Amino acid sequence: MDRALPLAVLVGLAVGTVVTQVLDAGWYLTLGTVPLYVGWSYFAVSYPDTLRASVFSFDRRADSLGYAAGVFGLSITALAIGHAAGGSGQVAPAAVVAVFGIIGFMYTLAAVLAVEPGVVNADR
Repeated sequence: MDRALPLAVLVGLAVGTVVTQVLDAGWYLTLGTVPLYVGWSYFAVSYPDTLRASVFSFDRRADSLGYAAGVFGLSITALAIGHAAGGSGQVAPAAVVAVFGIIGFMYTLAAVLAVEPGVVNADR
């Protein structure tokens, strides 16, 4: 039996519980955050070797600098969205958790597709 999906659901529900109960987020943000963490943890458990894989490599220095600038922007944007969602000058931690879930899911998915190209069926 494949244990990745039940474990991923548990991780997603645990994150959703923390976001709702501890970080006091509304149901709408929780509803978006839970599936992100289910998907992220599913791919992380199903393809553990991809977590160590180097997904992005650039030969040109300008490309590497562009990638570094983009990653920095992603990390700062998570805080900025949290700040804007929190209002009154504070950071909304639940929004930051959600944005990091988006980043983590997309990065892990890119790693899986780079290392395991047969995961996606392009014939459909």
